[in-house]
Parts: sequence; C-alpha cells; structure tokens
Amino acid sequence: MQVGAFSSKEKARSVAQERAKGKYTAVVKTATVGGRTIYKAIILGFKNREEAKRAIESGEVGNGFIVGGIYP
Repeated sequence: MQVGAFSSKEKARSVAQERAKGKYTAVVKTATVGGRTIYKAIILGFKNREEAKRAIESGEVGNGFIVGGIYP
C-alpha cells in the first residue's frame, strides 16, 4: 500500500518505516510525474488485499491506499 508521496527520498523512507512499525516491510519507489521526481512511501508484507484494507480501516498504518498489482 502507498502511504505517501514526497519530493524527498529521506522523508518517504522515514514515513514508510514509521507506518510499517517493524511489522511490515517499508520501501521507497521512485516515479516521475510531470517531469518531477517523487518518492512513494510503500508498505509491503500484507497477506492479501483484505488484510491491507483492514490495516487502513483500523488505523494501524494511518492513511493509505492499496496499489494495484501487488496483492493476489
């Protein structure tokens, strides 16, 4: 799931790690949007889409949205 997008790679990493809380895997993905580089804070390690949805709904990982193509 994506939990943020930032102009700073360090900020993206920090937010991803904070939200993962040691339970999930925090990663940063780089993207170019409108000619600008952004860094997406991503959390991986959910068993499936439903588990990821529950983590968002319960507030466990704060705000976020499920990114397509990651979950079965």
